[in-house]
Amino acid sequence: PIDLAPNVVPSIAVLPFENVGGDAHNEPFSDGVAEDLTTALRKVSRLSVKARTSAFSFKRSQLTAQQIGAALGARFVVTGSVQFDGNRRRVNAQLIDVAKGNELWADKYDADVRSNDVFAVQDTIARAIVASLRIPLSASEQALLEKPSTKDREAHDLYLQGRYFFEKRDEASLAKARGYFERAIQRDPRYARAFSGLSDTYSHGSVFGYVAPRVILSRAKSAALRALELDSTLVESHTSLGFVALFLEWDFRTAQREFDRALQLDPGYAPAHQFHGWYLIAANRPDDAVEEMRTAVQLDPFSLVIDTRLASMLFFARRYDAAVAQAKHTLALDSTFASARWDLGRALLYAGKCGEAVSILERGPRQAVSASAGILGRAYARCGRRNQALAELDRLAADAATGQYVSHYGRAAIFAELGDNARAFRELGRAFEERAWPLFTLRLEPAFDALRGDSRFADLLRKVGLTS
Repeated sequence: PIDLAPNVVPSIAVLPFENVGGDAHNEPFSDGVAEDLTTALRKVSRLSVKARTSAFSFKRSQLTAQQIGAALGARFVVTGSVQFDGNRRRVNAQLIDVAKGNELWADKYDADVRSNDVFAVQDTIARAIVASLRIPLSASEQALLEKPSTKDREAHDLYLQGRYFFEKRDEASLAKARGYFERAIQRDPRYARAFSGLSDTYSHGSVFGYVAPRVILSRAKSAALRALELDSTLVESHTSLGFVALFLEWDFRTAQREFDRALQLDPGYAPAHQFHGWYLIAANRPDDAVEEMRTAVQLDPFSLVIDTRLASMLFFARRYDAAVAQAKHTLALDSTFASARWDLGRALLYAGKCGEAVSILERGPRQAVSASAGILGRAYARCGRRNQALAELDRLAADAATGQYVSHYGRAAIFAELGDNARAFRELGRAFEERAWPLFTLRLEPAFDALRGDSRFADLLRKVGLTS
């Protein structure tokens, strides 16, 4: 055991557990052990737990646990492995002091998948870690650690499969995740975390541009409400409902309430800070949004999505050079991350660097992903390349004609940059009818600056609920 000063809140990261044998079918469970431990340790107020996304960004790294802990800024790391043998799972876990490089605690546990041994193992590991760090647990923390999210082992395994695919975020993976969450709910109709996951598959699918918002709103909302009804202490439940309220309903009062409650329950939950940052954009508080997203980045520094969203907040704050630098930082982590490329091109465009912006965007993917749809056409229009901008409009229309969801928001931005205000307003009206989520950024979106003096723009702001 190690002695910590009474006022010290140690930082800890749970690294992905090795899937011994490498069978891909076992990957969600080995990942899930680490994710469940992260969730359990976040319930201890005297621990600062690094976000899962950042810890998992080192999944196949050749770095040592000590090196990864240093990169994450964690004083301690938990490492481990899971070995599969028929119905048996052997879980090995170690707690390592990053500063000293020594092992503080290690143990092995056997679990039978036909029983609830799995839950006992995870609970035992979490308690052993806390005990090794000599952190006293309050009565409420004891109760939270003893409260499993489900008592059904099979439902839990299905939930882990759902989380595994949800993290990939592409359209096919979100559909797979939805199926797993639904099967988990069939096994345990009171599984709040599975309902939260189900809500997120619907709502994120819409925001990413895979399906029109109106198509999935009721399903996303009902799943989030059911999660909250089943467990009002679950940070994910409040975050899911806040996300639906903000992105799909433009119900800003509910969004603020739910994000505030989520952050009260778990100030270290990075997604709540991330989505609260978007709420602050809707509230016309871009500088506060930047600071909130900086907090999310501090909690989850290797999340490509959160890193990119800081560039987005800087863009809406019209700090274009800073947005460019932040997007480049994200691309240095992963040069293939499309969202960061879009944000970099957009920031360069409004920083007046047309050549660089167009070059960046032309080399990127062209799929019509919600707010990013039409970004290349917007660049062509703003840079005086009218014929190419019109060609992009034709391409988007052709995609829509095939049945693909293509938001009218991107087309409105292209028309606005072309100086065709009448068509810009017509497309904005259609974007409102489809409930295109980027409309809550209207007060800060520079593409529409030329429209701001028009009474139709004030009417649209009022309809979206952006007047205060």
